[in-house]
Amino acid sequence: MRHSVVVAVVLALCAADIAAQEVDTSRLPQDTIVVRARQLVLGGKGAEGRRLLDSLVSATPTDSARFAEALFWRGTLATTAADAERDYRRLLIEAPLSPHAEDALFRLAQLEQARGDRRGASDHLSRFLLSYPQSAARPRASVQLVRLLFDQGPQQLTRACDALRTARQEVPATAVELRNQLDTQAPRC
Repeated sequence: MRHSVVVAVVLALCAADIAAQEVDTSRLPQDTIVVRARQLVLGGKGAEGRRLLDSLVSATPTDSARFAEALFWRGTLATTAADAERDYRRLLIEAPLSPHAEDALFRLAQLEQARGDRRGASDHLSRFLLSYPQSAARPRASVQLVRLLFDQGPQQLTRACDALRTARQEVPATAVELRNQLDTQAPRC
């Protein structure tokens, strides 16, 4: 029961991410097979769309951009959190320079956080912040990292306070909700 709730929450987060990406066409699939698979999944024919992505991943050389795109979208459109996590991890290992690596790393951290793996999620968010200094997702990642580190208890207090100081410098003043979340954590330092 708990696993199905976690999967539902994660898939809802991924669906929200997909909807948010609709505006940025550079993040939409470019490969026609991936576009078709995505349309099938979003149109209610999930199994058919995922089979198409499975075939593309199997038939494409691992050193091609097409492979990385197919792997990313197979993870994004996966039916389970475990399948999504497997594909994101594989993308990070086999295609670390892919334009999708940034999103895969952030989503991997979200999946780990939803599963309750605070340590894994905080490690991946730290890696995200180090690897992608220009990412638009940095403010959200910073706030999530601070929260996760504080949740890990007193042994992570120094690291949490350091992350909080850094996040307060990086989160823009216009991001009022994120700044408020950081302000609520400040007394803990």
